Amino acid sequence: MLQIYIQYLASVQLAAWFHDIVYDTHLRDNEEKSADYAVDMLNTLAIPANTFTKVKNLIMATKNHQAHDIDSQVLLDADLAILAAESVEYQKYAQAIRQEYAWV
Repeated sequence: MLQIYIQYLASVQLAAWFHDIVYDTHLRDNEEKSADYAVDMLNTLAIPANTFTKVKNLIMATKNHQAHDIDSQVLLDADLAILAAESVEYQKYAQAIRQEYAWV
């Protein structure tokens, strides 16, 4: 049995918390702005630079949902978990998204 483990759990958790901190349906750079916000906040908290670089890269992976390692695979799976939800739950989500993007 193949077991795969997250390499940098704290970075994945931080990226999950920050990845949609900037979310405006009218913008196309939410991920960049969220990543920049995360870096600023983590830098303020004296988090090591290698950690916030990982967090920034993970957040940016959510832009096009392109995984580049196991950590980004885990984050992207969590970000897209609604796609595997029960039908009723997914329908509620889909309706909310339609309302959110009604302007399009």
